[in-house]
Formats: sequence, C-alpha cells, structure tokens
Amino acid sequence: MKKLLSLLALGLVAATGVMAKTWPAKPVTLVVPVNSPHEQMWLCHFAHIPAGGGRQGRPGGAHPSLADVIAHQKANPDKTIFASPGNGFSDHLTAELFWLESGSTGLHIPYKGGSSASSDVLGGQVNASFQNVNAVLQHIKSGKLRPLAVTGARRSSMLPELPTMAEAGVKNVDVCSWQAVVAPKGLASEVHARFRAAVVAALNDAQIKPQLEAVGLEVVANTPEQFAAFRQQEFARWKKVIEVRKITAD
Repeated sequence: MKKLLSLLALGLVAATGVMAKTWPAKPVTLVVPVNSPHEQMWLCHFAHIPAGGGRQGRPGGAHPSLADVIAHQKANPDKTIFASPGNGFSDHLTAELFWLESGSTGLHIPYKGGSSASSDVLGGQVNASFQNVNAVLQHIKSGKLRPLAVTGARRSSMLPELPTMAEAGVKNVDVCSWQAVVAPKGLASEVHARFRAAVVAALNDAQIKPQLEAVGLEVVANTPEQFAAFRQQEFARWKKVIEVRKITAD
C-alpha cells in the first residue's frame, strides 16, 4: 500500500517501532523476501488531512494540495500537527523524512497506538498523519479524509488520480512498508531452498494472490540477494534520518 500525504509502516526487518540507538547486532538469513523496494507499492502509507477542516482552529481542510501544506508549514513552522502511533514508528519517520526533503517543519504528536492517532485525525484534533491505504481508504471514499500524495515510485491503482510525492514536488520520499520471511543464520541450504520455493508458490497461488491484492498487498518474492541489498539500503537510509533528526524511541 502506498502512503498518501496530506499531511510511516516501514519494514525495518518486520519491526513496528524503530529504536534510534540500538541496531541489530545478530544477522539473520533471509528465507523468502516477499516484497521488493521497487515493486512494493501497497504497503506504504497514505497521508491525509481532514476534508472538512480541523477543530480548535486546526487548518486541516484548508490545504487542497501538498504544495499548499508545504507553503503553510514554511510560513508557520512547527504549527501543522502530525499524529503517529508513537516516537520512532514508521509513520513518525516518514514525516521526519518529508520535513527534511521539503525544507519545512511540523509538530509531531506521538500517540499510544495507531487507532487513537487516526481517530484524532478524523476528528480534526490534529492536522495530518501517514496511514496505510487499507486503514483509511473507506474514510477517503466517504470524504472524511483528503489524500494529497502517495509515497512510492508509482501511483496507486486504488487512487490513480493521486500524485506521487515526487510528482507533487517532493523528491526522495519514496517510502514503502514491506514484509519478508526470515530464519536463523545457518539454516541448511536445502531447507532454505525448499521453504523459499513453497512460500513463493503459496503467495502466487491463484486463490491466495487475489486476496492479498484485494487488501492492497503486492507480492514480489524477489531473491534473497536482492532483498539483502535492499535491507542494507533501508538501514542506512533510516539510520541517517534518525541521526540527522535526533529521533529517539519511547
């Protein structure tokens, strides 16, 4: 699922929250990388702003485009409120990357979980959030939320009229959530090969794959080598964002 911005679940090796100061010390052996960085579109977040405007003077619905949000943030630093499930979560990191690449700033409010963050965006108590498409699509279609942009290299087929972040003027915010199947280091090669083949076959099964696609998942099933390279790129990218933005987890 792509992420939309009106104003992050990264798959940092299946971790939901990211610790800023503790990085994995023990390597794992990839069994089946399910998604690739370039093809995976559906597990990124949608960012959005309440379509009708916010309460308590929140200007949520006043910005019909990503450019308007950025202009407002530059004119009013740290005033636009972004909600996330908590410090260090992918939603939070994506917002920090967005601010870094757009040259703007907002105010991050960490919640204790995604549902409460989403509820306050819907209620207009906060201006915006990055969300998974399957979590908010019904609210977008009902007009309760306004999507402004999609993170990812391509547009979403579920909302094809929505521009990507790059098309909307902000480059280098190509963020997708991803999942991978891993196993302990040292797994016997024959077991590795058989297990990977079985999982790939299951994911591409004619009865299973359509069900995954129906909820916004795209199966890629790339090679262990391709995923290992992608994983290192992801670690390096998010480590830099965390250090530059001085992000800490609760």
